[in-house]
Amino acid sequence: RSLTLGAERAARLGLRNYRTVLSDVRAFDEAFAVGVALHACGAATDYTLAACVKAKAGLVVCPCCVGKLSHFDERNVFLSAKA
Repeated sequence: RSLTLGAERAARLGLRNYRTVLSDVRAFDEAFAVGVALHACGAATDYTLAACVKAKAGLVVCPCCVGKLSHFDERNVFLSAKA
């Protein structure tokens, strides 16, 4: 439902540079300026953060209310994924 609502709102606002994608963030390899992750459970939050850092993109991440976040080192390198 979130993807549909986002697409409807973008269309209503006339945004032409907005697109929704439902996939594993690790498989997404297109250029982007802002990453948005909704209900990014467990390691999905970490993978999203890593993808945004790598792309030098802005980000909005709404993690799931359950699970633990993994850690990045001081260079923002992903260290581990524990759900």
